[in-house]
Amino acid sequence: MRRLLLVLCACAVLLVLGGCTPAPVGVRVGDNFFSPATTTVSRGGTVRWTNEGFRRHTTTGNTPLALWNASLSRGAQFDVTLVAAGSYAYHCTIHPGMSGNVKVPISVSPTNGSTATTFTVSLASKAAPAGFEYVLQKRDPGGSFQAFRTLTAATTTFRPTSSGTYQFRAQLKRTSSSAASGFSDPQGITVG
Repeated sequence: MRRLLLVLCACAVLLVLGGCTPAPVGVRVGDNFFSPATTTVSRGGTVRWTNEGFRRHTTTGNTPLALWNASLSRGAQFDVTLVAAGSYAYHCTIHPGMSGNVKVPISVSPTNGSTATTFTVSLASKAAPAGFEYVLQKRDPGGSFQAFRTLTAATTTFRPTSSGTYQFRAQLKRTSSSAASGFSDPQGITVG
């Protein structure tokens, strides 16, 4: 028991210091379903698919981005780590009715402030991998989403010019084509 407590304490210290990684978010693969069909993982988090069905299945990222493709026999597992905010649809190539989605949220801090506040928008857990970029859209108060910035850095800043509610969303895009993930769910800030 004492040894277990020491291991848990050491991992907690390493987690705070960035040495331990969070446990993967699990998705069960059954015969004709992914469960949950939609899951959320933090930026830099890992999704683990485990085939609990009797038949072979795949977890295949949708085109045109197509980030992963793994064939899973019964009992097999497959992990993918997603560094960037976005919405990542996937399916089983063997069973067309099987589909799912992984959502990776964007964050903005602080969540409220004034026109004197500099807000930090976090798009990813690290700089964009070679061949990729992050696309950030912004919705001004009363407006619609518009292109704001395309960048390779994991974060950017924003300083509002007027009061109201702003929203941000992001996606991962290949630099050589229009292939991209879906946009992340919007994250809002209130400027008073």
